[in-house]
Amino acid sequence: MPPDAAVDALGRRTLDLWRELHAAYDALGPALAAPEADALGALARRIAALEHELAPLVEQLRARRARGDDDASQDALWREIDRVVESLVERSPALVRAALAARDGVAEWLARRSAARSRVERYAAAPPPVSRTSRRA
Repeated sequence: MPPDAAVDALGRRTLDLWRELHAAYDALGPALAAPEADALGALARRIAALEHELAPLVEQLRARRARGDDDASQDALWREIDRVVESLVERSPALVRAALAARDGVAEWLARRSAARSRVERYAAAPPPVSRTSRRA
């Protein structure tokens, strides 16, 4: 069966998005390691946008692949998509560990800051005494 240009375009767009998502996840580890750089918020929004854009494409390709009448070039494209997706799946546990470590680090920092503020509050200057004597006119 000759290649279907629309299916090829769909597959290539899906592969491009998966690759872009892979690159975003590549940047996630360094962003988690240096949260003060403010890259994490933008990166999280980009990952969410990519995953949102990929969702309908994945469903379209899943239906197309289920038919099983693809030619060799489409089979090669499907294998490449599968390779990128599998790479992301394999990396997920490490990214979760990095995110949890970053969360724990931030929690420890907040606890230290809270303790420091507590110490400062205890040593703040006492308010001036209130006079308890009254004047008689």
